[in-house]
Amino acid sequence: MRWAQLTLVENAPGRFDLAFWLDYIRRVHADAACLSAGGCVAYYPTQVPLHYRSRWLGNSDPFGDLVAGCRRMNMLIVARTDPHAFHNDVAEAHPDWVAVDASGNKRRHWSHPDYWVACTLGPYAFDFMTQVTREIVQKYRVDGIFTNRWAGSGMCYCEHCQANFRKAYGMDLPRTSDPRDPARRNYILWKQQRLFELWRLWDGEIQKIKPEARFIPNTGGGRCRSWIWPASASWRP
Repeated sequence: MRWAQLTLVENAPGRFDLAFWLDYIRRVHADAACLSAGGCVAYYPTQVPLHYRSRWLGNSDPFGDLVAGCRRMNMLIVARTDPHAFHNDVAEAHPDWVAVDASGNKRRHWSHPDYWVACTLGPYAFDFMTQVTREIVQKYRVDGIFTNRWAGSGMCYCEHCQANFRKAYGMDLPRTSDPRDPARRNYILWKQQRLFELWRLWDGEIQKIKPEARFIPNTGGGRCRSWIWPASASWRP
């Protein structure tokens, strides 16, 4: 099976050549397509409150147009979402959704000053992005949702992460990467468990709408690419 992925940029609506890309996908004999849908930027006329629409979207629906064109070629469709960041309006409405560093500072995006980095282990992912996922599957009947950067952008010390970790292990979040630190070992376990909860949530909500569809996480080849130092191992710097 040959897959094609077309990742749009925010100013693509009204500028990208729909006919060219559909013809390209046809000429490479793709059986399925992964297409930008929502998250940081919505490429369809979303109705989810605070789901940021591309400023170039207007009355268009580039994601829907791509879906329709690929469907005419009998292709499978996977919608691509990216929940790693959001705009000021979301941060102002829900400041607790912003990722926080070890010093207690809310994190601005490293490459885009208009974005805030999202905590992907709290309500933003579990509540807001679940709404986005439901809307995409209901509206376009896609065959799956692929989510990029779903596992977060480094450790987060927001109020939700602190409270949830303390509830799970009765200790504060680790302030060191030393694998001998019990809090660090527990954090690795807790983050994986939290991500698996999110995985099951999104997969379950998708299948309520379309039983044969699935959630496809971007895991980088492993569960979460995390590791735990064996208790019996001798540590070397």
